[in-house]
Amino acid sequence: MATWKVFKFRRENGDCPVDDWMESREVTDRDRRAIESRINMIEQVEMIPAGWVVEYKPTVLHRLRRTGPQKKALRILCDRNDVTKQLILLHGVLKKKKNLPEGDVTHALNLYDELKEGHGSVEDFWQD
Repeated sequence: MATWKVFKFRRENGDCPVDDWMESREVTDRDRRAIESRINMIEQVEMIPAGWVVEYKPTVLHRLRRTGPQKKALRILCDRNDVTKQLILLHGVLKKKKNLPEGDVTHALNLYDELKEGHGSVEDFWQD
């Protein structure tokens, strides 16, 4: 039984957008623990439960959904591969309106392009 593995994308210059977001002011320690808890659960299952990681149409991206403390809508845009059972986290967003901010989606798509073109690298989510 194969389980999922979660990675984060690191740009060629060494920046890791997901780490930067998780260390930002908008993400509290409680939010961080909620996200880490969800990722830990994903890495223990064979099939990700419905609603946890969903397509973000009309893009090629998926979004990891997590409601944090005080009903915060925490989202991480990612690349999902159902064949290899891998999630590659690209960019985190705190959703404040119905749709994710267009600038954040564009940024995540640019990161996705970098990933697919072989620029940058992926590393285990838990690696510091």
